[in-house]
Amino acid sequence: MHPTPLMLNFGGSIHGGAVMTFIDMAIFSGGRIVGREPGHYVTLDCATHFIARTMAGEPLDAFVRMVGQTRGGHVFMAGHCEQGGQPTHSFTGTLKRIRDRT
Repeated sequence: MHPTPLMLNFGGSIHGGAVMTFIDMAIFSGGRIVGREPGHYVTLDCATHFIARTMAGEPLDAFVRMVGQTRGGHVFMAGHCEQGGQPTHSFTGTLKRIRDRT
């Protein structure tokens, strides 16, 4: 993500909601890259731990790994974010595959 001044909170750092949206998107795109089964998924949960402030003007990078995947369609993800090579957030998330009911 390329944080802009429009994403700042009143304390001068990137708003936590903007970071959590980025993390949710990273879990989905990262999951696809690391081997998640194709299909339609929804987020069941996403836990974010705030380690350090993030600032506008410097890219925020997400590193995602798939912890596991069940036959029932649950995918467990984990990762962290970095800005300037320093950790800023850690996260976990669970996705659930939605199957068409016909």
